[in-house]
Amino acid sequence: MRRTTRLLSIILLTTTALLLSGLADLTHWLQAQDAINRRGTGYGLSALVDNPLANVNAYGVNVYLDDHSPEEVARSLSLIQAAGLRWVRLHLSWASVEAKPNVLNWSPWDDWLDLSQQHGLQVILVVTGTPQWARRDPLLTAPPADPQTYAAFLAAAVRHYQGRVRYFQVWDDPNIAPYWGSGNVSPTAYTKLLQAAYTAAKKVDPACVILSAGLAPNWETWETGGKNLNELDFLRGMYRAGAQGSFDVLGAKPYGFWETPDDHRFDPAVMNFSRLALQREIMEEFGDRDTPVWVVAFGWNALPADWAGRPSVWGSDDQDLQAQRTVVAMQRARQEWPWLGVMTLACFRWAGDPANPIRGFALVGADFAPRRLYAAVSTALHEPAVAPPGIYEPTNPACTWAPGWWMEKDADRGIVAAGSDGLTCTVRFWGTRLDAGSQGATLQIALDDGLPTTKELDRSGNWRFESLVSDVPEATHRVDVRATSGHVRIDAWRVVREKPLPPYEPVIMLLLAALAVNLLWLLRRLTQTRLAAVRWATQHPRATDRVILAAMLLALAWYQWLPGDVMALLGLGALLLLAAWRPAPLLGLVALTAPFYLSLWRFASVTETLVLVGAVAWVLRTGWTHDWRALWPRRTDLPVLLFVAVGVLSLAAAEHRGVALRELRTVIIEPALLFALVTRAVRTRRDAGRLAGALILAGVLASLWGIGQFVSGQDVITAEGVWRVRAAYPSPNNLGLFLGRILPLAVALALGSPRRKWLYAVAVLVTGAGLLLTFSRGAWISAGLALLFLGALYGPRGLLLIMGTFVAGMVALIPLRQVERISSLFDLAEGTSFLRVKLWQASVNMALDHPWQGVGLDNFLYQYPAYRLPEAWEEPNLSHPHNIILDWWLRLGVLGLAALAVLLVDFFRRAWRAMGTADATIRALAVGLAASMVDALLHGLIDNSYFLVDLATVFMLSYGLVVVLDRLHLGGPTTEVEGTP
Repeated sequence: MRRTTRLLSIILLTTTALLLSGLADLTHWLQAQDAINRRGTGYGLSALVDNPLANVNAYGVNVYLDDHSPEEVARSLSLIQAAGLRWVRLHLSWASVEAKPNVLNWSPWDDWLDLSQQHGLQVILVVTGTPQWARRDPLLTAPPADPQTYAAFLAAAVRHYQGRVRYFQVWDDPNIAPYWGSGNVSPTAYTKLLQAAYTAAKKVDPACVILSAGLAPNWETWETGGKNLNELDFLRGMYRAGAQGSFDVLGAKPYGFWETPDDHRFDPAVMNFSRLALQREIMEEFGDRDTPVWVVAFGWNALPADWAGRPSVWGSDDQDLQAQRTVVAMQRARQEWPWLGVMTLACFRWAGDPANPIRGFALVGADFAPRRLYAAVSTALHEPAVAPPGIYEPTNPACTWAPGWWMEKDADRGIVAAGSDGLTCTVRFWGTRLDAGSQGATLQIALDDGLPTTKELDRSGNWRFESLVSDVPEATHRVDVRATSGHVRIDAWRVVREKPLPPYEPVIMLLLAALAVNLLWLLRRLTQTRLAAVRWATQHPRATDRVILAAMLLALAWYQWLPGDVMALLGLGALLLLAAWRPAPLLGLVALTAPFYLSLWRFASVTETLVLVGAVAWVLRTGWTHDWRALWPRRTDLPVLLFVAVGVLSLAAAEHRGVALRELRTVIIEPALLFALVTRAVRTRRDAGRLAGALILAGVLASLWGIGQFVSGQDVITAEGVWRVRAAYPSPNNLGLFLGRILPLAVALALGSPRRKWLYAVAVLVTGAGLLLTFSRGAWISAGLALLFLGALYGPRGLLLIMGTFVAGMVALIPLRQVERISSLFDLAEGTSFLRVKLWQASVNMALDHPWQGVGLDNFLYQYPAYRLPEAWEEPNLSHPHNIILDWWLRLGVLGLAALAVLLVDFFRRAWRAMGTADATIRALAVGLAASMVDALLHGLIDNSYFLVDLATVFMLSYGLVVVLDRLHLGGPTTEVEGTP
């Protein structure tokens, strides 16, 4: 007890020191919190861009006219004009215009652009599509072999359309396949193309405006090359390659995906409208504050409920929600981002491939029937114009000039409004301050129908901005201005949104100081009572486990959500100490967080972090007890050690060593550590049951998340006529993979556990509903077969019960037989099943070319394009072969297949032995884990099997539990040694 007392005293002193450091860190955070909360929002004069291209608060839409008749083109442009849209964005195909070198045919673009001019529409021409003679790559979307050939064509287009078109975009989506051809994307290569094009175009017409390519949003932030690169890293790569100064406007595509337009998360891993501000931050990082940004495509997708075409990568809303979100996004962008100019909606009308989900963006249907989005946008654009934060010429529509004013051109100031005594004008703006740029005047100012006040502007003769109104609430205001003295000249309006000052910082700092004093007093009291709490914990182990678990949850929340690195380390430190005291509850947290590893990140995913904390804690525990034998490998570790060794050897075959090392850490070494922790820390039947229960609870929570998505209609994936839920995963198939492993375990415990059967039955219903709503056909089939296997292990009665449930489920699906998601299951001529077969054929060819070592961990993505069959063009970028045998073979070679066989043989041998026990709980756990592994193997025949963090976690937890159950069955430890180390 004396040693324990000293240890706890050291722990408390260390914790107090960390708390004090954390308080200092928190104080610093509070000082910066105001800026963090308002990240991405432009405040004050420094956020304004004095560039006319940034202060064009106009809207446009993308048009795809290739499949339109001349009458349909004219009708489209008329409807666009009637909606209040003033811009159209149109692709100009280099391959079509210049099919042969120096032979240019501008039809039908000449007709389309003439019609656009007649309807008062400005045009952005997107120049893409390399003719065959100018490229080496077989794909039309590939860049030219020589950037100068593209530059020459762009110069010809600028020359041809001079006086009609001023705005040209250089390429589109160069950061994703296949829009940079069949090779790897490259910010450096695109920058060379942009530089050549900019130089050539400006030589022809210095007044032309060059837009950089719109970059496709991509959440794979760890991807640093290959076929796809997220737009943020790509843009950063452009600046490093010298792109600054080679474009007048940055093009961007802030789609809303599944998130709301007012989602203020600025996270590279989150696909939302706010990603646009992250691109702006990169521009400012490289000192490019004066270049504006234009949105070249944005919006939310809304496909019909019976949609049977290709899945929408942008998600899908209903039409009312799409319209609402779009209008809110337009408003938010104007209020928060003064560096933003034109905003262009994604699509006006789609008359091409009816299976293309782009039609979900359209403002009108193929029959020209206006959708709800058209009505909402039109209504918003016909409201009186309001100037958001920015700097505007007098001609801006937010300013209304009474008769008598005239507009004159000044060599230095541009357009200037000139008037005399008695003339009035009205400015509508949104912000907290309105300034006027003038050479001095006396003006009467009336704000929002209030009483007029007189404002004397500086009459020194120099042009300068002076405030007309200031310190008004953030809202839309109307300012009526009357000239009351002599000649008046106004060259600009400036709208500012000023940042409010937080009043609460001193109060919180006092509270933090009081908290620090209180903690010191608490430490003194604890040391005086000679740690009575520790003695109580030793005498009440079960209650202690509950307290420890609650403390671990609190420490995990502290680590995950409190600000600052010191605060995070404090939470980790608390977790480490608690895990060193009681390791088993930490394993429950690992299981509980597995389906949320993509959404719970700090320094790494929370699941990986917990495993590493557990490993370090076990070493500390071993060191304190001086039981160094606990660190030595055991005979039960040999299959996993073989797996780790094969993973290390596979690095020799990896062309891209960085991604291979990452996968070695995340799905081989860390899961192996997890297996070691389970087999050492889980020593009782009660601990094994709790760990299995944590896995089931994780499945329940993930299912409830998915059910909530289905009920609300939010964040669902619309595909083949159904709504598919995904919980915290990017894909419903990932959720199906996880729940398919959990459902058999819950069913086994509901049938065979002597305690809490009703609780497990509820878990079966919830996880079953979640699995059903994924509409993952592979998950349905594999789970059904795994449950039949489970029923067979329980004998005739169990088999009949499972078969009855299975048949009832099949009958329940009969009403859905006409839904394409169901009817296309066995369609091997097209669709998912057809593409899966073609993927397997290509993967077999790859394996035959790399039979011994495979291609290395996580390197399939980079090798697959060379083997992809032409018929599989719809899925050009796949990261695994969707088959367990091919996946382990290609990642780890033939030794990987041997390691898999060893792992599975040992797993099922031990599970079968544990099923022979007389203990009902152990038998139920063994049956459930065996059925769960059967699901993993069956589903792995057509999808991923192991090489994801959550799947690897479940695999090693299950394997470790089977080893523990086998040991308990053979007479191993049944009670854990209680007390502190």
